[in-house]
Amino acid sequence: MSKSVFDFDDYKVFVRDVIVQRPHRGRGQYRLMAKHMRVHSTLLSHVFRGAKDLTEEQACSLAAFLELSDLDADYLLALVARNRAGTTDLKSAIERRMLALRERHQQIEHRLPGARTLSVTERATFYSQWYYSGIRLAACLPGMAEPGAIAARLDLPRELVQGVLTFLMEVGLLARETGGYRLVAKRTHLGPSSPFAALHHKNWRLRAMSRYESMTARDFAFTSPITLAQADCVRVRELLVDIVAQIARIVEPSECEQLAILNIDWLEL
Repeated sequence: MSKSVFDFDDYKVFVRDVIVQRPHRGRGQYRLMAKHMRVHSTLLSHVFRGAKDLTEEQACSLAAFLELSDLDADYLLALVARNRAGTTDLKSAIERRMLALRERHQQIEHRLPGARTLSVTERATFYSQWYYSGIRLAACLPGMAEPGAIAARLDLPRELVQGVLTFLMEVGLLARETGGYRLVAKRTHLGPSSPFAALHHKNWRLRAMSRYESMTARDFAFTSPITLAQADCVRVRELLVDIVAQIARIVEPSECEQLAILNIDWLEL
């Protein structure tokens, strides 16, 4: 699993780790980095093998070279600024900003690109039952060009499916095309503070529970009450967020061929 800048407390260690993971253990990367940043390669040697620090302008250029997301770039710049801070008060202020950035990093909505945002009224309907998102996703599968086929696939009344399809097209989550339907947005997302989040989780978990008695070798379920150190609770949650982000990157370009449910629970009791 590749590391992110949030796994590091020193931007120099982070950059060295990124470079060494590249082909040929990063041979020639510092030269390319210097060219992109418009600085002499000797400067980078003094920075990443010595005590000198990048300027904020150079750090911004470095973030672009490494193709960091906006949030990751903000954290990289904060690491650089902390190293350059001339007073204890300024360093403390930057560390508070770093803490806020780390908390944002742990919210999965910042790791899922291209999620569709619905209005409050639309969310109230869309997240009221599992079958709104289920019908939306099933509609793009092969052989699901008509409401009757979707109804049979999901074991739902045809009239219900037709009504949901109409709603989905009206709010811009689904489009009708010759021979079937097309997803307008690959995914929707609710933040953890949304009043609809609990309902969304419950609806899909109830749907998953109805499958437990008929699970096949292709399915997977895992339940394990455990005890562990408080610090390891944080580590496990970070791993789960990384896994969800990796799955999202797989799903984004993937063809609509199979409908599946991903439910992951991590709860501290």
